[in-house]
Amino acid sequence: MSNPAEQFDRVAAAYATSGVHARGTDLGMLAEMLHPHPEGRVLDLGTGAGHAALAVAPLVGHVYAVDISERMLATAARLATE
Repeated sequence: MSNPAEQFDRVAAAYATSGVHARGTDLGMLAEMLHPHPEGRVLDLGTGAGHAALAVAPLVGHVYAVDISERMLATAARLATE
């Protein structure tokens, strides 16, 4: 059996620009449902390219983004700096 992260490592760059992931209506809905809390913390498990984490980051004090794929995490970090 191969490493489960490998399948996500291969598609990390595509997740960054995927319309479903990068511009889905669920991101706005998620941010609307989260009340701003400057000292709040959010845990995003399976963050992928980090779109959900980035959508809520302005509303809370800290976001922890976790993923099995190192390339997904690197993609999320790149998008966060952009």
